[in-house]
Amino acid sequence: MVSLNSPGRSERLIVSYCVAVVSVLAAVISLILMEAYWQASAPVSLFLIAVIISTWLGGLKPGLLALALSTLGFAYLQQPVHWARLLSLGIVASYVIWITVSERGAGDSLRRARDELHRSNDALRVENAESRRAQEALRVSEAKFRAWSQSAPSAIFILQAEKIGYANPAASVITGYSCEELVGMSFADLVHPDFRALVATALQAPRPGEPVDFRVEVKIITNTGEERWVESIKRRFELEGKPAVACIASDITERKRAEQAASASQQLLQLVLATLPVGVAVTNRAGDIILANTTMNRIWGEPQIVRGHERWAEAVGVWHESGNRIAPTEWASVRALTEGQTSLNELIDIETYDSQSKTIQNSAAPIRNAAGQIVGAVIVNEDVTERVRAQTALHESANRLQRLSRRLLKVQEEERRHLSRELHDEFGQLLASITLHLHAAKGVAGASAQSSLDESIALLQRAGAQVRSLALELRPTMLETGGLESALRWLAQQHQQRTGIVSEVVGHVTDVSGDVAIGCFRVAQEALTNVVRHARAQHVWIELNQHEGSLELVVRDDGVGFDVTKTIERAASGGNLGLLGMRERVEILGGSLKIDSQSGHGTRIRIALPLSEPISMLAQHTA
Repeated sequence: MVSLNSPGRSERLIVSYCVAVVSVLAAVISLILMEAYWQASAPVSLFLIAVIISTWLGGLKPGLLALALSTLGFAYLQQPVHWARLLSLGIVASYVIWITVSERGAGDSLRRARDELHRSNDALRVENAESRRAQEALRVSEAKFRAWSQSAPSAIFILQAEKIGYANPAASVITGYSCEELVGMSFADLVHPDFRALVATALQAPRPGEPVDFRVEVKIITNTGEERWVESIKRRFELEGKPAVACIASDITERKRAEQAASASQQLLQLVLATLPVGVAVTNRAGDIILANTTMNRIWGEPQIVRGHERWAEAVGVWHESGNRIAPTEWASVRALTEGQTSLNELIDIETYDSQSKTIQNSAAPIRNAAGQIVGAVIVNEDVTERVRAQTALHESANRLQRLSRRLLKVQEEERRHLSRELHDEFGQLLASITLHLHAAKGVAGASAQSSLDESIALLQRAGAQVRSLALELRPTMLETGGLESALRWLAQQHQQRTGIVSEVVGHVTDVSGDVAIGCFRVAQEALTNVVRHARAQHVWIELNQHEGSLELVVRDDGVGFDVTKTIERAASGGNLGLLGMRERVEILGGSLKIDSQSGHGTRIRIALPLSEPISMLAQHTA
């Protein structure tokens, strides 16, 4: 490195040597002139030589020159005055004065130059230090940039005039080209033709007021011809005085595919929602509707209230069963959002936004995120206005049918009572009269007619017993006189006597009369008849249990059993009304009937009847 003091010292030496040379020449010329005009003494020559030597050795030293001039002047003044001597002395004096002034001016100039040079040197030192620090920082920055770019997961391009000047390894991975192949390529060669115009516009120099940063999603074509999506973030800047673009590209192919799949799913969802016969709506956490299908809009009418708080406050709805107004906090969607409650098929009557009255089934469920937090709700509404009206009409018809059926049962029992009375009173008395007449004829008849008359009397007596038994089965008088328990015990005794099957009545009941008593007796009659026809049983039990407000009757046997489902289906299709008749009679009285049977394990028929005013099971099923 060149010394900072070298330039000033060289200039001073050059000036000194020039002055010394001029001084020597002037002294020599003066000596020659003096020697030509007069013969100087030896001291004069010595003094002149002293001046020459002093000037040569001292350079610009005014003090030494003044000493030499004074000595020379003294020597000259000791000689006689001559114009030549005075002239030469004046020349030498003028020269000395000029030299002195020049020396002083040159010294001042040199001092000023030296001070300026020192200041310049100091500034240069600072500048060199700053330059070294900047160069070091630039070197560190370049090292960091290369380390970052080499390990960055995103592709990094530096473009100038749409040519790639730099590409990192990630760019090679995304594009399929090596870094060496990418350098020098046109960036447009990587872009799909459909996006080249967009990229060309983005790479143009910005107009005043336009941002230098921009983000764009484009499709590129890799070295193998594969199409991939990249999200490119570009920034315009100056590189070596020329416009350049730094481009950071991330591979978003999978995200794009997911978005396309989601878009397809969204379109499919919209199509499905549009074709659903029920109304579907989705709300956010605040209850605002963010999605609703056409059916939902059709159910509630137009215009729809989208905001949750307004909708809950202004919607008019009442509970269908109670008729109470639904409070804003009682709507299913509110409970789903605030309590996480799932509500299904709540029957409510609403007044739509276009002032129509409808009945809907309202359901709602919360929507939760991955963390289990409630982020919204889904609402499902079904317009059941016509169905509810039909069910109401059917319920009313069922009630009317129930009343009619109960009336028919009463009429039937009245007819049985009348028939029983006719059999017992009219036909029984007739048989008794015939028997008496036969007894009278027997007294007057001959011996040959006695056997025939005895046989006729026996037949008439047996017919009378069967008529009485039939009359009792049609309308057992003990139902009215002794109650249900006595009538069932008599029925079991008659059944055992007639069939030989052991029949028992277990349990006790009290104060059971009217339709319930008649119904239990008829079911027991039908059950015992079925035992005789199908069960091949050895033992039959009739069990009675009376609870608060209800009566339970169980008829079970130890017979062969049967397939209940198939038997009931066959009975319904074949017109066999035994089991079906029992069930219908019980349901008309507001009770229930259950049949349990397995092959080889007998049969158990259980009925339960309310002791209070019944509600038809048919009406309940309809509701």
